[in-house]
Amino acid sequence: GEKEADTLEIVLKDRVSKIEVSLLYGVLADEDIITRSAIIRNTGNNKVTIKKASGACLDFLTGDFDVMKFYGRHAMERNVERSRVGHGTISFGSRRGASSHQYNPAVILADKNATEDFGSCYGMLFVYSGNFLCEVEKDQMNQTRLLLGLNDDWFSYPLDVKEEFIVPEVIMTYS
Repeated sequence: GEKEADTLEIVLKDRVSKIEVSLLYGVLADEDIITRSAIIRNTGNNKVTIKKASGACLDFLTGDFDVMKFYGRHAMERNVERSRVGHGTISFGSRRGASSHQYNPAVILADKNATEDFGSCYGMLFVYSGNFLCEVEKDQMNQTRLLLGLNDDWFSYPLDVKEEFIVPEVIMTYS
């Protein structure tokens, strides 16, 4: 509701294509979370096709991280798999048409030495029950990027003139 969250909207516009993107940041202070989503608008004169859309992206200039993802099956949900983030890209998601206990649209980026009681962890949850993709990339400068959104393998969304596409929300938190 309006009283439980403050929203920051940042509007980006491309002068050539006339595509406009509103980045929406919701701050729920009582819950210690920030939400992030986007609205893509076609304000130009031509139909366009969206090929990739992510709800959130975080960049870390420093850090030695592990990535924690969740998988499972009926009566054995949310098993944790923890892997070191090395150079290159780790990606996981679902192409099944639905997220579920098989592959959960949640991720934790944890300090290498973080435990249940100590260390920094950054969590993201994609609030969407369809295909999703999470990417964690460590570059040559040892910077890490965490990206969560729609799986772009089979994603192709036509956006006609004066139409908009709302990217599902990502919930972010820190512990």
